[in-house]
Amino acid sequence: MNQTPPSPLPSDPLPTFSTTSLTISWRLQLDHPISQISLARETGDILARDQQGCIFLINRAGKLNESIRSRHGFLDAVISDNGQRVCAISEKGILYWLTRNLKLDMKFSVDSQPVTMTLSPHGEYTLISFHQNNPVVYDIKGERIDQFDTTQSLDFMEFVSDAPHCLLYTSDAADERSSVDLGGRRI
Repeated sequence: MNQTPPSPLPSDPLPTFSTTSLTISWRLQLDHPISQISLARETGDILARDQQGCIFLINRAGKLNESIRSRHGFLDAVISDNGQRVCAISEKGILYWLTRNLKLDMKFSVDSQPVTMTLSPHGEYTLISFHQNNPVVYDIKGERIDQFDTTQSLDFMEFVSDAPHCLLYTSDAADERSSVDLGGRRI
């Protein structure tokens, strides 16, 4: 007897989305195109990174509060959900812990070429994926807290805000139409 597997989608139709109900609250002109945006969900602040590697802190009203540029350019930058901490990594592998006003709290070099990073909801931990090495978790003091094995570098990572979990994605698994667990094993 063949049973149809349950559908992952809700049985009720999704509400209709209309662009006519959207309004633009503010606009902000920057010198270079934006290549990344990170949202502090609790404060509404936005951290943006442009194609030149500069990061900008924009408040919920659209006012540019702060900006900072690294001598080596920022490869990735994220803001914590509560807006209290910013973490950025340069193309040369220097990890910057910044305050909510983009003032340097501390910096140190990581031991490999980074791909991407994420920050825990309250900004106490960062997880960094590397090209050749396994992902590493660092704490706010710059200490290596944990590392786990993967068979390929991770392209996307995001801490889950209400549980001690992290979502991970690698394009290699998507290219092969397969899934992997945290250890890089095919599922």
